[in-house]
Amino acid sequence: MAIAGVLARLGSGAVVALARLGGFGEELNACRLRPGRLGGPEHRAKVQAVYNDVKARGLTPQTEYHIKTPLGKKSKRFADVAGLDDAGNSVEFHQVGRQTKGRRPVSRERQAIDDIRNATGIDPQFHPYN
Repeated sequence: MAIAGVLARLGSGAVVALARLGGFGEELNACRLRPGRLGGPEHRAKVQAVYNDVKARGLTPQTEYHIKTPLGKKSKRFADVAGLDDAGNSVEFHQVGRQTKGRRPVSRERQAIDDIRNATGIDPQFHPYN
């Protein structure tokens, strides 16, 4: 069914809501509603702050650092920020994410932290943004 037909059935309030989300006549998709692996504005701001801190301490920061985790929940992970020494070796990892009301990383972040720790022997530091 064409979007105009759907909107006619939903009413004028839906037209305004859809127009604000995706522009009238544009297809909406999940990519517009979810920010993806790089995260939303709060996540990116926290990653930038961690990046700046790593750099200020004399390490070379790298974002979205690829780590092979063959025995983990996933076969690869991407640390939000890695701190590299002068030889280019990773010496620290940082994960940015949401935390629960109990101040623990959400499940997805705990699994990533566990996978990274088990693959590298380095305990990633967690930085909540909520």
